[in-house]
Amino acid sequence: MGVHELLRDDEARGRAADAAGAQQRQRCRRDGHARGDGAPRRGHARLRALGDAPTGGRVNSGFVRVGDLIERDFSAEEVDVLTSLAVGLDDTLDAAEGDDPVLDRLLPAAYGDDDPEASAEFARFTRERIAEAKRGRLTRLLLLSADEHGDGSRLSLDEAAAQEWLLALNDIRLALAARIGVDRLGDPRLGPIGDVYDWLGWLQSGLLDTVDG
Repeated sequence: MGVHELLRDDEARGRAADAAGAQQRQRCRRDGHARGDGAPRRGHARLRALGDAPTGGRVNSGFVRVGDLIERDFSAEEVDVLTSLAVGLDDTLDAAEGDDPVLDRLLPAAYGDDDPEASAEFARFTRERIAEAKRGRLTRLLLLSADEHGDGSRLSLDEAAAQEWLLALNDIRLALAARIGVDRLGDPRLGPIGDVYDWLGWLQSGLLDTVDG
């Protein structure tokens, strides 16, 4: 069961997240997990801590500047999780219809519930274009797996590509939050699903820090 099932039905999400969490725990047993403030979170194994964070600082996310480029090495497990989530979201955006909280979050009604007729008219002209733009960014994110070396992949981004990655990561994280339910994000019972959500935020934050640095 691919991790992209996290963006589908409840039963499949649970099985996929358990498998992903178990796989990562085998190789990151002693590693920290970054919280929203960047400090390591005890007991979670989704992330690799690449050095001790100073008090109040951030755990090294692995993104580095090399000349005009931003680079990071991704493990095979990380590539698998990112690829599967991107594929799952791409499938959802491809349909771009139906009563789906992910679509409601990523392609919201322009006028909310105040004017459903105007929202429908706006969506008729823009929904497909916006969905295609998001799918294009996901496709570029998927190119990560094409640059394989050893047991993982090397990511190399120029400034424009880094911005595309930030937007794609944000869409995946928003989609996962919509599927989980925002009110459940702090629930420790989410287990590996919560780990995946936090890991995505850690990646996004680390890339943003490197872009701004």
